[in-house]
Amino acid sequence: YLTMGNAQNEKHSAAYDGFNRILGKLYDGTLGKLNHWYEHNLAFFLKHRLDLVVGLFIATILTFGIAGQRVKISPDDEDDDAQFRIQVEVGPEISYDDIKDYFSAAEAVVEANKNDFFLDGYLMVNYRGGGRLEGWLVDDLPKGETPKTIAKRVAEALPKRAGFELFYGEEDTTDEKQTLSTFPVMLQGEDAQELEVVGNQIKDIILRVPGVIGLQKGEDKAPNELALVIDRDRLSAANVNPQTLAGVVGYALRGRSLPKYNDEGREVPVRLRFEEEDREQLNDLSSFYVPTQDGDLTTVGALTDSKMLSTPSGISRRNKKVTYRMTFELEKDNKEVQATLAHFISNYNLPEGMSFSEDAGRRSDEDVQNMLKAALLSILFIYLLMGFLFESFVLPLSILLTIPLAIIGVLWSHIIAGRDLDMLGMVGMILLVGVVVNNGIVLIDYVHRLRDEGSDRTSALLLAARRRFRPIVMTALTTIIGMIPLTVSKTSTIGLSYKSFGLTLIGGMTTATILTLLVVPVFYTLFDDLRNFVVGFIVRYIKKTKGSGPVLGEVSRAQ
Repeated sequence: YLTMGNAQNEKHSAAYDGFNRILGKLYDGTLGKLNHWYEHNLAFFLKHRLDLVVGLFIATILTFGIAGQRVKISPDDEDDDAQFRIQVEVGPEISYDDIKDYFSAAEAVVEANKNDFFLDGYLMVNYRGGGRLEGWLVDDLPKGETPKTIAKRVAEALPKRAGFELFYGEEDTTDEKQTLSTFPVMLQGEDAQELEVVGNQIKDIILRVPGVIGLQKGEDKAPNELALVIDRDRLSAANVNPQTLAGVVGYALRGRSLPKYNDEGREVPVRLRFEEEDREQLNDLSSFYVPTQDGDLTTVGALTDSKMLSTPSGISRRNKKVTYRMTFELEKDNKEVQATLAHFISNYNLPEGMSFSEDAGRRSDEDVQNMLKAALLSILFIYLLMGFLFESFVLPLSILLTIPLAIIGVLWSHIIAGRDLDMLGMVGMILLVGVVVNNGIVLIDYVHRLRDEGSDRTSALLLAARRRFRPIVMTALTTIIGMIPLTVSKTSTIGLSYKSFGLTLIGGMTTATILTLLVVPVFYTLFDDLRNFVVGFIVRYIKKTKGSGPVLGEVSRAQ
């Protein structure tokens, strides 16, 4: 049995060794050749450093020039949405049966054109006051089709009936940011009803501008109210106190509470009210008597006029001013429409006492600036840490070059994918700051060790590039491959997409890794020469002014 066990172990060992040889040949035929190619090119660029610097400068200029036209910073990318919503709002004069008939007709239209609208499913809900249509789109939309363009086509195909108003999505009144595909307008004044009248006039004009898809749904409309409007001249002529008139109307409608009745220790609430048949009709209320201050009597109808008034559902104030907000849906990334609407708003002649709020036109600059500040702080902390560990504040500058190298990859990955950089992508860029410098640290740290052992600078750089190639590539590949499932995943049910985040890490790690083994060693030599030149200049200057002494050692230790 022992002999058979040893033979089996030797067989397994031979199979294991054979598998390792296959992997070794596979590595030598792929990454091994790439390693030799890097070492050869590094030796060339160490002798032609200016060529690499010029080439990197041109690549950077071209990247940012192209990216400035194609890649934009957006809070979210509408292409990630897998659904759309159309809100339907009706006036108070529309009955519930009419609403049900409208949605039945709308459902027939959507069902007949389900394939043309690329719908995977849809939901229709109707209730008193309106309803909504939600559509879920298929996974692979044709090129040029977005949830917004499909929602526009669906809305145009729905039945057109008087009293039915369609809205695209729902307005977020707490969000002051203007995105690439929305245009908010906010009026400020003193009277809510006047603001609504002027807002409706502006709305009718903007909705006719080409490129404006529609209006987002704001707050629900309040039902019309029957109001008794006081005629001040008649009130004054009859010598009636307004509070007396208001009290009579209040008593007529809701009565008056009396002290509670105590029945054997049990308190019973008591309210004095008119009979219901005496207060059912408006004419009944108008015939109620109102005492004058002269002791005579007059009627409610003699002092008031009954009118139907449309009142706002709520009054919103910002900076102690009444505001009225509208948010318009635009075609994606339509700068011309944005500029046209901005010009229209800036030149619109508002009534006295009204103005446009500047907050409504504010883009997401604050978030972008906060992200940039966080990135700069991250770079500063990393630089100080590397300066402490390397005992030099000059040489770590070559490692910091991996950050712009990563940004080149971030931009090109979004250009190739045809996507904008959203806020999660910005978070990924901050994460890259701490990740991509690892490759440079691994390389330069090994160079320092080799130079401390007596190797010259060029030999140390070439040997470090050869020996640290595998761990650098392994670190990058694990990150890149790990991000692929996240990048190709679907948008979450709450509309959160990680595509830009994944593209940021994949593109940034790819270019940073590819260029680190060439750019970082070359710039390491440039900064090393700069340091030696500055130190030599200081030493010569001190020797010239103070004479010879133990100055060189002190300067060397101060590096």
